[in-house]
Amino acid sequence: MPRASTRFTKADVARALKGANEAGFDATSVEIMPDGVIRISKGGVNVEPVLSAYDQWKAKRGAH
Repeated sequence: MPRASTRFTKADVARALKGANEAGFDATSVEIMPDGVIRISKGGVNVEPVLSAYDQWKAKRGAH
């Protein structure tokens, strides 16, 4: 069975990372999708969890 050709090259990934770094984006991971899309992720982002109405009520009352 012949090997499938890649839809990206090492140079494509390097170019994407260089562009992200020049834009001030601190890239921590690179994900390459099967269709050739290169996705660069930023780590260390603190995202507040979405609280349910009950959890919000409980937080306001100081309940445990």
